[in-house]
Amino acid sequence: MENKTLVATLRKQRGWTQERLAEETGLSVRTIQRIERGDDSSLETLGLVANALELSIKELFKSSDDSQKMAEISTYADEQASQLEKRHAENKLFSIFRLAYIFLMVGLASLINLIRGEVLQVVISLLWVFLFLAGLTVSKYIRKTIWKDRLDKKYPLTRNIPLSRRDGTSSSKDDFLWWKNPVARTVGLIFWSVIIPLLFICKYALHLF
Repeated sequence: MENKTLVATLRKQRGWTQERLAEETGLSVRTIQRIERGDDSSLETLGLVANALELSIKELFKSSDDSQKMAEISTYADEQASQLEKRHAENKLFSIFRLAYIFLMVGLASLINLIRGEVLQVVISLLWVFLFLAGLTVSKYIRKTIWKDRLDKKYPLTRNIPLSRRDGTSSSKDDFLWWKNPVARTVGLIFWSVIIPLLFICKYALHLF
């Protein structure tokens, strides 16, 4: 059975070779060639291709005479979108934990001035700086390894999908929220995770002002 796809066109739009697409998907070049010829492929295989191209699986197809196949694709796409939403929510939860760690460390930094003894205060300050930076580094490592592997197993249809890629458009009633704006969200993250901690480091750990 053949199902014509737009994989070849979409691949070329990115300037990718078949070898590059095979590398990005973890599939063989022969498999990519079969897909581009229109040979029947499993939804899992097509899903890997769609993920690599940062598209939904529906966008790989222009049309198909096989209504049953298209129904399966539609079901797959809906399930993938559902898993992507859930994964996005769990990633937000991890970000909340990381932010809580930052606030905790900032709170501990404010207590350094209460320590008696200048030498001990300097030692604790340096220890605090080390623990603060180490904690951020470890949390970043955990997010990219352990946390990512956990979510890949829990939501297999979302593997290698950038969380910035979301199906559909957001509700207009939420457009005014600042965290819906990518620029504002980035500025906010920099402010809370870099600027505020840096000010506390200078104030309570290094005593620069």
